[in-house]
Amino acid sequence: GAQPSPPRAAMVVTEVTLPGMILACISAFFNGTFPICGQLCKTNPDPVVFNTMLTVGVLISSLATIPFFPLVQLEGAGFPLGWTWWGALAGGFLVFSTMFSFVAIPLAGLALSSATWSCCAVVVSFLWGALGPRPEVGQAMNSEALSIIALIIL
Repeated sequence: GAQPSPPRAAMVVTEVTLPGMILACISAFFNGTFPICGQLCKTNPDPVVFNTMLTVGVLISSLATIPFFPLVQLEGAGFPLGWTWWGALAGGFLVFSTMFSFVAIPLAGLALSSATWSCCAVVVSFLWGALGPRPEVGQAMNSEALSIIALIIL
């Protein structure tokens, strides 16, 4: 009989899809917009308190997505809901990422801070994808030369 395919790590894809690119663009819009909320306050909020409110908002909006999980299909199966320590660690990274963002904005300005963390995030994500452990995180580069040129242009 046919051999079952080996399990793939979560969130590793083999092809780029139009819905995936659309969602990535929507993510970029919101990622570039959320820091403005702190600038809209009448007085400068404490960055740690503001980050705490952001974290509460993330929790509430994340819980609000649970009813939509049945709409997502991965390899013919529903989207699993479960706890992982990797997810908790990722949440911790998100909290510190946003906290340092809100601390940086009054010290360096919104435009410079946003450009700096965005470019650094691209480089860090690229390095994880190119050099991270395989198959869990990393994938082989199609062209090392083009990858290096892209990093230089960035």
